[in-house]
Amino acid sequence: MSDIKGKNILVTGANGFIGSHLVRELIKRGAKIYAFIRTKNDRINELSGEMVVYNIELTDCVKIKEFIGEIQPEKIYHLAAYPDMKPSFENTNRTIQVNIQGTMNLLHALADVDYDAFVHVGTYKEYGNTDDVPYKEKQRLDPTSSYAVSKAAAEMYCKVYYMIYKYPIVMLRLPTVYGPNQDTNLLIPGTILSCLQKKNIEMTKGEQKREIIYVSDVVEAIIIASLEKKSIGEVINVGSGEEYSIREIVLKIISLMKNPIEPIFGALPYRDTEIWHICGANAKAKEILKWESKVGLEEGLKRTIEWYTKDTIK
Repeated sequence: MSDIKGKNILVTGANGFIGSHLVRELIKRGAKIYAFIRTKNDRINELSGEMVVYNIELTDCVKIKEFIGEIQPEKIYHLAAYPDMKPSFENTNRTIQVNIQGTMNLLHALADVDYDAFVHVGTYKEYGNTDDVPYKEKQRLDPTSSYAVSKAAAEMYCKVYYMIYKYPIVMLRLPTVYGPNQDTNLLIPGTILSCLQKKNIEMTKGEQKREIIYVSDVVEAIIIASLEKKSIGEVINVGSGEEYSIREIVLKIISLMKNPIEPIFGALPYRDTEIWHICGANAKAKEILKWESKVGLEEGLKRTIEWYTKDTIK
């Protein structure tokens, strides 16, 4: 595998949770970073002098083409997406515009650029509500949200573009990713925050099982996928292979934080579109990328708790 030091690299969604961790690691490795972001937040503010930031909507195909012409990226990490998880499908147009058309706009703008890797980052949610678990990359997709449908469609376009034009595209699917600097309305940071504030939390019974993975492991897999030629044209699950019930995850966090609260399991109903079992097979990642996760649940939660605790104290 080649290296990324000194290479022009474009990261879309660079100030998102995973994107912000990715750009930090790329900067450490000496890459020249160009970041596409839609709205500002404080995740990458301190890095402003170490990369070039473009405020842009992926729906703006004219500006995308103009900026990519300036950048001439050698690798593209495509993480930007509109994360609509509502079962009502009220934001379907937005997911189509950003997640599908935005991906197409990027691919079209790159048509005359000599790049060697385009990494499309997808989700296990594309597999949907199925009993065929652990998920394997070739099985039928059955998404149950507008976000998951749009990510599946965008990935399919990537696959077709690879097949027809031989564009160097890699498609990754991720389980639930966690770690420092994640939005606190999500399960793990939300539970940590409740513990810090000593506020009991109302939940479902927590029987749903989820594969979760620490963010540094995901970042490493994304980078390797862009360097490994054998990954081109492949769809690859990037997961830990370990799954836990929501109840187990919440109780583990509370225990690590010395039991400051009581979770009220069963206080909330399950969703009609609840996915009961999310877990993927990771044999392809091990075989093609020579990668597997290194950070176990307890270590990952300890690191995450430490970050939120320091941030709250500040």
